[in-house]
Amino acid sequence: MRNYITDFGGKILGYTEDYPDKIMIFSFGGKILGIYDKRTDTTREFGGKIVARGNHLSMLLDREKK
Repeated sequence: MRNYITDFGGKILGYTEDYPDKIMIFSFGGKILGIYDKRTDTTREFGGKIVARGNHLSMLLDREKK
């Protein structure tokens, strides 16, 4: 299932796709930014480095904007 992430003005910033064992976040252009692994409760950036415990995918979208 695809869920769009928008700013306050309604502009699409990116989206997530939900799977049984993970949630993936993508930039507006479709670049994979990271993955939340539901089994281990960790958020990883695209390169595989753990960046947080829990679902912090929106943090990766914020990093992409900078």
